[in-house]
Amino acid sequence: MKKITFTLVLLILVFSSSAQNIWTKDDRNNLYQEFMSSVGSKYKNVNAEQKESIALCAMTTTTEKYTKQDFAAKIEIELKRIYESQIGVCAKNIGVELVAINVNEEAQLLPVSESDDWSKQDKEGLSKNFNEYITKYTHLNENQTEKLELCFINEICKKYSKKQFNELISLELKQTTDNLITKCATNLSIDLTTTSTKQVISNQFKKDMFFGTWKTDNNFSISFNENGTFLKIFNDKLISDQNYRYIQNQSTKGDWFIDSKGIITLNESYTGEEIKLLVKSRFYETKLVSKYKIDELVSDYFKIILVEGSQCCSSSNNTVIQGNRSE
Repeated sequence: MKKITFTLVLLILVFSSSAQNIWTKDDRNNLYQEFMSSVGSKYKNVNAEQKESIALCAMTTTTEKYTKQDFAAKIEIELKRIYESQIGVCAKNIGVELVAINVNEEAQLLPVSESDDWSKQDKEGLSKNFNEYITKYTHLNENQTEKLELCFINEICKKYSKKQFNELISLELKQTTDNLITKCATNLSIDLTTTSTKQVISNQFKKDMFFGTWKTDNNFSISFNENGTFLKIFNDKLISDQNYRYIQNQSTKGDWFIDSKGIITLNESYTGEEIKLLVKSRFYETKLVSKYKIDELVSDYFKIILVEGSQCCSSSNNTVIQGNRSE
């Protein structure tokens, strides 16, 4: 009985420790905001879209490279180097040459009155107000909502000092919120009408945004070529360790298409090899057709979901594929 109790306690401790080491949505959002702040405060030649792309890339690669526990254990100088390194690599990936703000320019950016500056806590309050307001736009996806939120907070901080904002009466606050969110939606080409999410998505995505090579979270890289062909290269060639089946050249290839609704079709083919004891290896040709719905797409990141057909291979059976641009 004591042995069973000890085992249960040990399992609970292990599970609890594992859960605490997972990057949650809030953790990822906070890290994304930190990268946004770092890029905006140190570099002067980055526009809003580039800043978002760099921050998203840096957040994604950081959470992939470090566990939550390892990252939390870093000292200040280590964190500084991680931030600088990830921002530099991600900026290079999208072709942005970062130009640092010099000391004199930094001095000009300092607020006249420190007490009237927007603190992190103040901005979190704006974020809460925004999230309460935006719930009526149920057709917006997560990516659109995040872009609107960042734009709204930036517009408030540019338009008002903290003191001026706090002196707005409820009617003025409502009108200000309506006007700024409408302005942000227009600038970001986001439709606030109740158009279905699928229609909004289909109008945003263009084929040329996929051109290039992407590293995915499913153990392979994929290159979408301008001539309508694609090539997948897997990190290993094993398809099934039970039947000793392999992918020849660790790769699959074929044609790809994207329609007006944002659905990607992959016509995929590969040569497989099956090895059995005391029997000559058997080679076989396989063709697959798979269709994916685009969930998210920016210049250096995509997320697609398998909605029809099948895909190669068992090492990538997850129906959700996420990729970061590598070329």
